[in-house]
Amino acid sequence: MIEAWAAAETGNDLVLFEHGDKVEFMKSPAQWATQDFADILAGWTGEWRETTPIYAVDRNGRHYRDYLRMMLYVVDRETKLLRMMDLMQINLKGTYYGDFLMREHYIGFRFDCVVDGDIYAYTEKY
Repeated sequence: MIEAWAAAETGNDLVLFEHGDKVEFMKSPAQWATQDFADILAGWTGEWRETTPIYAVDRNGRHYRDYLRMMLYVVDRETKLLRMMDLMQINLKGTYYGDFLMREHYIGFRFDCVVDGDIYAYTEKY
């Protein structure tokens, strides 16, 4: 039952995001689109229903881009770079260069030096 409720709320939130509306990060019971289980069952028709006053009580939430920004803050730098590389590879393979593999174009910089007998090295992968 909880899973059905969460799915219904998530579906409603997605519709709100698609229309450029805001969604609260922590909702109060008054802000839920589905108030009880009967609402969930009545609303499940394979498509998400769009009614104007659904969740119109409070619009002090955040936009979709704000939620994406919050998620990006918690992801480490290397993971973000690797995901960007994945997207570049998918886009290039699908549009211009079908045989493109990022690993063939993955470069970096390595610098080694010896100063007073001590070895110093610096490596940066791009």
